[in-house]
Amino acid sequence: MQTHPNRWALARLFSTIFLLVIFSACNLPSAATPTLSADAVATVVAGTMQALTPSAAPTVIPTMTATPTLASTATLTAAQVSGKVCYPSGIATDLKAYFQNTTTNQAVELSITAGSAQYSVELTPATYIAYAWVTDFSIGGSYSACGQMPGCGDATPKPFNVAPGQKVTGIDLCDWSHGPFDVQYPPGFQPTARLGIVSGSISEYPYGNLPQLAVVAFSQDTPYWYWAGTAAGQVYYTITDLPPGDYQIVAYDNASHAGGSPTIVTVIAGQTTTVDITDWASSWPANPLK
Repeated sequence: MQTHPNRWALARLFSTIFLLVIFSACNLPSAATPTLSADAVATVVAGTMQALTPSAAPTVIPTMTATPTLASTATLTAAQVSGKVCYPSGIATDLKAYFQNTTTNQAVELSITAGSAQYSVELTPATYIAYAWVTDFSIGGSYSACGQMPGCGDATPKPFNVAPGQKVTGIDLCDWSHGPFDVQYPPGFQPTARLGIVSGSISEYPYGNLPQLAVVAFSQDTPYWYWAGTAAGQVYYTITDLPPGDYQIVAYDNASHAGGSPTIVTVIAGQTTTVDITDWASSWPANPLK
């Protein structure tokens, strides 16, 4: 059987106090018997009680250390995209190239100086289409499914992917074989501010009642042409969205008769130019719609 040590200490304490009291009360014959005062007894008792009282163990408060949150260091590293620069037939001019994100429709614009054979541009990772325009938006070209392949009729822009840090080559701006409406305009382009209109009357048709007509504006600066149709009996026409430049205006009926204006008209951006069709006797270009 184990005895708790504090019980022995208490017993000794009370024995000591008892003996002190006895020695103080009895008048025994002794030459050197010390007499303890009440203060001394109190000091002994206090010291003994202190020894019996275990020290309070310090309370340890656990420190909560926050787990550090690691900030993402991943960044969209730009990629380098490059390719050849081609020009419309017989024309070497300054160009504006556009690399348009197919998801956001935002475009990166790149100026290309006339005669440059190559270009290079930095793009963030995404899927893009690429196209170019001469600075007056009269002719457009693109990176398309056809490229420089002769006789190819596919004007669809050819999307390409850009990955972080990648070098993408061969995105050649070389397909200038299609009409202007087959090439995308850049975001924010406003035709009313950059393009013009040709309008006028149609008269002196010598083949009976005025039939339906196709009125064509032949560009004198590019290989492009533009057209608008009229209804039977309609004595006026309007062709909108013409890039600035010089044009010849010719009307065609379904019987291969043609009439036009003998004057070459100059189209100015944001303006309407009046040109009347009156001459049905002169020689005109073949109908491009046939």
